[in-house]
Amino acid sequence: MGGPPPGAGTQVPDYFVPSIISTLCCCLPAGIAAIVYSSKARSARDSGNIPAALEASKQAKMWLIIAVVAGLVVGVGYAIVMAAASNSGSGY
Repeated sequence: MGGPPPGAGTQVPDYFVPSIISTLCCCLPAGIAAIVYSSKARSARDSGNIPAALEASKQAKMWLIIAVVAGLVVGVGYAIVMAAASNSGSGY
């Protein structure tokens, strides 16, 4: 009667904290998707539905990677545009 909850011993990463960080720092839309799938992975794991938890965890990881890569691409692109803009005005 007082045993552990179903799925308590199974290690399924939910990527919740990295998803929140990527949402705040990298790419909002992809980060939100990562948070949604992280939540699904956590609740499926906690309820003992390990196959669903593994699938949601995989989706959370994919969206986390997309968010980080999109954030890096936008950041590097912005830096290049700003560097080009500052160099174009130096001839006056």
